[in-house]
Amino acid sequence: MISGFMPIRNALRLGYPFREAIASAHAVVDELVVVDGYSEDGTYLILEELARTFPKIRLRQHPWDPVSINGSAFRNAANFARAAATGDYLLQLDASDVIPEEDVEPIRELPRRFPRKELFGLPYIQLLGCIEFTSEMRWRFSRNLPSIRSIYDGWTMGYALRPVDLARPREWKRLLARAAVRLLQDHVAEDFPEQLVVLPRPIFHYYGMFPSAFLEKMGSKIFLQRNPRYAELTAKNPAVDRILEQYRSTGDWDAFWEEARAFTQELGARGPLNKVIDTHRRIPPELHPAIVRSQIGRAAYDPNAPLG
Repeated sequence: MISGFMPIRNALRLGYPFREAIASAHAVVDELVVVDGYSEDGTYLILEELARTFPKIRLRQHPWDPVSINGSAFRNAANFARAAATGDYLLQLDASDVIPEEDVEPIRELPRRFPRKELFGLPYIQLLGCIEFTSEMRWRFSRNLPSIRSIYDGWTMGYALRPVDLARPREWKRLLARAAVRLLQDHVAEDFPEQLVVLPRPIFHYYGMFPSAFLEKMGSKIFLQRNPRYAELTAKNPAVDRILEQYRSTGDWDAFWEEARAFTQELGARGPLNKVIDTHRRIPPELHPAIVRSQIGRAAYDPNAPLG
């Protein structure tokens, strides 16, 4: 049994294609735990409607931490949702992750293909509109083990032992096995618990899809204030406002995302550099997952757009 889990909060206001993300995941998992952080923008009402449409959804609410340090609020929300999942295997999902239909069966086959593996790296691309600007592997599929949780700012899963875990002999055995693999990789690589996976298509992560919502999201990323040019580059700055005003006057959706890509790279909002490959190519709408195509090119998220 595969359980998906997704933390979500104010996705409607922030322009995440969350209906499409949930619908695409529904075909992969046997249950989908969706935990809403008491959204204030109507997101929860739409989630209730989705739960009536998609029977695998288990919908809950749980408050997010009022203070977030380097993304800790999202990570903790993800781990709350993860703790409610009951499957033998887990799939962590964001409200902006859309799984192509070609990947459904390959993901479901992972437990059978790799029965000894515990943690799987899946291919992702991050998009601004139709522009792919990074390609990476995210550890988002795993066995349901207490030592595997969402880590860092919630962008991936990994081993994160708690003191109580060290009381379990199985965890010590796992730690020793991983240490042995690091030292003797050529001889015991088959026992390495992590597995990178090739899928027919990468998972589409829509970092930005709707201009105004994207600028609001970038302006709220407190961790980016470490960048000395933060004040210059955030959405409150006239230079960035100009990009939005230009879009409003021309309606050129692709041109907006080309300019947005430039200042996003300036901000350094691309994930850990040792895990990300910078790319710059346009993926036309017809090559996006079918379930999300009706949202492409819109100025704002349409919660009533057809799914597919």
